[in-house]
Amino acid sequence: MSSEDKFEIVDGKSTLPVSLNNHTCVCGAWQLSGLPCKHAMRAIHTMREDPHKYVSNWYSVQLYKKAYSGNIKSIPDQEQWTDSTHPLIQPPTLKRGIGRPSRNRRLEEDEKRKGQRSKTIRCSKCNTFGHNARTCKGGPTGKEKAAVGGKKKPNNEKATRQSSS
Repeated sequence: MSSEDKFEIVDGKSTLPVSLNNHTCVCGAWQLSGLPCKHAMRAIHTMREDPHKYVSNWYSVQLYKKAYSGNIKSIPDQEQWTDSTHPLIQPPTLKRGIGRPSRNRRLEEDEKRKGQRSKTIRCSKCNTFGHNARTCKGGPTGKEKAAVGGKKKPNNEKATRQSSS
């Protein structure tokens, strides 16, 4: 209690000021709903007062009866509604799928991927395809030789066995 109607309520690590006369709390729940929040209830309980005294008068029986004292006109059935000349508005289609959303956005059909590599890699040192400059050994790779029609060198042991037989 900091004065007759003002309190500092400790809630976890935060301290919230509450004013009983102004019906205010920093959390804002009391001002929005008209019902005392948990911080205000703690202050009311400390003062040993009736909590009903601090509820907004909008919740009183008199205002409830006044709100519903007039006639409520009935709404005609949907069959008695007049036809509208305006177009029928449909809700948007639901696009969200099941599971975790993808990290990259989906591209349109005519849109190209940004920064996509070409499928064939070309070396900047020897200008041959199939490897890059970092892995260049000065000429075409074994895969390139096989694709052109060259054969791999046989092992020395196998070559000697075949030549001797």
